[in-house]
Amino acid sequence: MESLGLSYGEYPLERECISVHVGQAGVQMGNACWELYCLEHGIQPDGQMPSDKTIGGGDDSFTTFFCETGAGKHVPRAVFVDLEPTVIDEIRNGPYRQLFHPEQLITGKEDAANNYARGHYTIGKEIIDPVLDRIRKLEGEFSEAREDMAALEKDYEEVGIDSYEDEDEGEE
Repeated sequence: MESLGLSYGEYPLERECISVHVGQAGVQMGNACWELYCLEHGIQPDGQMPSDKTIGGGDDSFTTFFCETGAGKHVPRAVFVDLEPTVIDEIRNGPYRQLFHPEQLITGKEDAANNYARGHYTIGKEIIDPVLDRIRKLEGEFSEAREDMAALEKDYEEVGIDSYEDEDEGEE
């Protein structure tokens, strides 16, 4: 960090992670992980969070893995991919079906029948573009948020305020 010109206290701690779960095992493990994340952070299966746990109310660590919509719903930053729809259909019809945006659940029409070449060169080739597009879209949403935050920080610097917290202290 020192080589970057940052001391420990100045290092930006906010991070965003995009999880990509591929294949039957990846999708099943990913689904179990997201159920656990929801339980750990108090997010309900429909993506809602009790009002006492909203952003800014203490522990915001869930923002690394979830993004909040304008309606207050928390959506995982994840993409689930399988060539065959059966396992992802379990998510679409399961108790956490309202947690994920439908575009995050990407399936093909048939599996590769345990044939690597078929999955890599034929069927997999058909699904790779929608998967990469969805990942780019998720990443683009983060980039826009970072740009907005950088513009806000610049505005604070121009008026001589270090952060929005300094602004609150001045009101007392």
